[in-house]
Amino acid sequence: MIEIVDNQEIKMQGDFISPEQFEEMFGISKSKQNRLRFRRNYTEKYSSKIPPLPYIRIGKKILYSIASVNEWLKKQEIK
Repeated sequence: MIEIVDNQEIKMQGDFISPEQFEEMFGISKSKQNRLRFRRNYTEKYSSKIPPLPYIRIGKKILYSIASVNEWLKKQEIK
């Protein structure tokens, strides 16, 4: 569950977020998330490519670990 406080601070309850919550937080649509999850041509050797978005699948339900998403976002930082 996400709670927006003062239109700036986002409080998250639990260790996982849904694709809808991910879209709300980062503005990345569910279809774009799907493409990011299935980046089959990625290898560590070619680090200029974006690595796949880490996720957990339980049946048809997709969840994102907040810790894994934070690590993934740090890898996207341009230095």
